Amino acid sequence: MNSKLVIVFSALTIGVGAVVFGYYTTQSMKIDRSQFKQAKIRLVSYPAFISTYGPGPELAKRFKERTGVEVELINAGDPSLIVQRLKGDPNLRADVLVGVDQLLAKRALQLKWKSLPKSLFSRVKDDLLVFENDYFLPIDWSPLTMIYRSEKSAGLSSDFDSVTDFLSSLKGQSWAIQDPRSSVLGQQWLFWFDQQKVSEKVFGQTGPKLANSWSQAYGLFKRESVDWVFSYMTSVVFHWDKENDRSYKFLKFDQGHPFQVDAAGVLGRCDDCESAVKFLEFMLEPGNQALIMQKNFMLPAIKSMEPSGLFAELPSVKLISYDKIEDFQKRQEQTQSRFLDVLE
Repeated sequence: MNSKLVIVFSALTIGVGAVVFGYYTTQSMKIDRSQFKQAKIRLVSYPAFISTYGPGPELAKRFKERTGVEVELINAGDPSLIVQRLKGDPNLRADVLVGVDQLLAKRALQLKWKSLPKSLFSRVKDDLLVFENDYFLPIDWSPLTMIYRSEKSAGLSSDFDSVTDFLSSLKGQSWAIQDPRSSVLGQQWLFWFDQQKVSEKVFGQTGPKLANSWSQAYGLFKRESVDWVFSYMTSVVFHWDKENDRSYKFLKFDQGHPFQVDAAGVLGRCDDCESAVKFLEFMLEPGNQALIMQKNFMLPAIKSMEPSGLFAELPSVKLISYDKIEDFQKRQEQTQSRFLDVLE
């Protein structure tokens, strides 16, 4: 072939190739690439829920297998700190929050939330529908009480009429509670003591150790630095099951126990709101409620499921009313100071 023709042919080939490449490059830039992104929701919660021992990782795995949606788990500390963190950082991306209870709900309403389908609430036990809104969906719950070891409290009754009777019976024994300024569980005992008109003088005479969080208070108890700890009644099941130790006991109070309803919600700042709602619905499925019960050591929230295994050995106890939460929260700081000042 003539050398000039070869040069011309080569030039034409390169030119056509460049035009074709340029055309497809331009077309590819017009494609909506969001459809190729990995679908993901972000869930913020407390350490026990999202730890490797908690239900979070397994729930995330199951949900991705079912829907293809990844669940990123974010540890935000004690539930009381979660709301504070989200409020303080409006740019923090989050779709689902797990860890709102009755005493945190009012503060949590400072954030924006998505309304949830009424059909979800119809599956929840009536006694747990304590939030009076369509934002916070109960996923588990437990009565709260004093936990102890039988060998450390020999001769002490396991039944009391009131928490005042219990405090008056403590002779040379130590106990731990959570600080209501930094712990939701601390706010629970404060509400309980306030409703039962516990004297701060009697409270102070027992010299409780104040811990920043549930885990810190329970750590004192586990290390035998204290004889008693305010905790979930379901805590004993962990020791019965995982440690095969039946020496862990709980008190029953005739005048009633506080209880914590652990709820989840979809934040108004959600990116994938539809998947977030589906995840809440997913958590109410019986198989996942069983997982939450076994790994979060709390009781199931749905009507169609009762406690099973060792959880079935826990008795039904009288529960206190939370009707006066609003009145309590108006004077919570004064009540808090009244009790904590006697410890200083």
